[in-house]
Amino acid sequence: MRKQDIGNSKFLQDSSQKHIAVFFATPDEDQTLKFKSKALIKKGRAIVEMDTDGCYVLSEHEFEESSKVKAFPKFFGDLEKLSKRCAK
Repeated sequence: MRKQDIGNSKFLQDSSQKHIAVFFATPDEDQTLKFKSKALIKKGRAIVEMDTDGCYVLSEHEFEESSKVKAFPKFFGDLEKLSKRCAK
């Protein structure tokens, strides 16, 4: 399934599954996620910011982080926070 199809998937439209978080990791080889400013944003970045719970980028290239687009090393800390929140 392509990322842009996820928003239309039955998985996310089913109210019994809305509690499931959607994250992905990418090397972002084409630097689609590089910029977050409206003047420079690409479609892939807009999809990540609007339709997912987060994305973790493993790349040698610099990119603008946001609350949803982060460097891959931050994944482990965020996963720990999420698991503690779910355990409550």
